[in-house]
Amino acid sequence: MLDFATWHSIANSVAGTWDGAFSAACAVGTELLQNAASLPASLPASAASGEFTKVVEFLSQWGYAGIIIILLLCGLGLPVPEEVTLIGSGYLCYVAKSQGSSHPNWIMTSCVCVFGILAGDTIVYSLGRRFGNALLKLPIVRHELTPNRLERFDRLFHKYGQRAIFFSRFVMGVRLASYFVAGRQRLSYPKFILLDLAGALVSGPTSVFFGYYFGSRIESAFEWAHKSNRFVIVLLVAAVVGMVVFAKLRKKREKHANPPIA
Repeated sequence: MLDFATWHSIANSVAGTWDGAFSAACAVGTELLQNAASLPASLPASAASGEFTKVVEFLSQWGYAGIIIILLLCGLGLPVPEEVTLIGSGYLCYVAKSQGSSHPNWIMTSCVCVFGILAGDTIVYSLGRRFGNALLKLPIVRHELTPNRLERFDRLFHKYGQRAIFFSRFVMGVRLASYFVAGRQRLSYPKFILLDLAGALVSGPTSVFFGYYFGSRIESAFEWAHKSNRFVIVLLVAAVVGMVVFAKLRKKREKHANPPIA
C-alpha cells in the first residue's frame, strides 16, 4: 500500500495537468487515512468485550428498536464506537441462524442499521446548522467537539468541501465533528444526506456482515472492520484516479481520431 507521502506526491505532481478530482481525491483520502492511523488497529480486547457484551444484551431485548436507539445516541456522542453496535447486530443474526431461526436476518438488520446511522448523523448535522458555535458552550458538547478537532475539519471542508463527508464515514473518532461542521457551514441537506447515505451503505452492511460471518470469532470481526475501512478509502481513491485517467485517454483518442480542420 502506498504511504501518505506518496499520495501527496502523486496529487501534487498531477494537479497542473489532470482534473482537480484526482488531486482532491488523493488529498482527502490521505488526510483521513492519517486520522485513521492514529487509532488502534482494533478495539482493545477488554474494552471490546465489555462494551460488546452490554450492547448485545441490550439489542437482544430491544431488537431493531434497540439498534436505532443506540445508533442515535452514538451520533450524539455516546462513547461507544459505532462498529460495536453494527457488529453486535450481525452477531445476533449469527446466533439466530445457529439456533435455526431466520429472525433477525442480516439483510433486514443492515437496513435498520443504515437508517439508524442516517438518523443520528442528521441530528448532529441539524444541531450544527441550527445552533452552530453556540452549542459549543455546553460542556458535554465541548468535550466531544474540541477546538482543535473543529479547526481541523473547518480546514478540511474549506479545502475539499462535500467529499470529506463521504470519507469520514470510514474513520472512527472523526465522524461527529465532520457532520457538525457540515451543518455549521450550511451544506445543503440533500447533498449531505446523499453523501452520508453512500458511505453508510458501504460501512453499515459490511460491519453487520462481519459480525454475522465471524460470529464464533468475534475478535476477527473487529479486526476486519478496521481493515475494511482503510481498504475502502484506498479503493475509492483509486477508482477516482482510474476514472480521470480513462476520461483523459478517451478525450485524447477522440482528438487524434478527429483532428481539427485547418
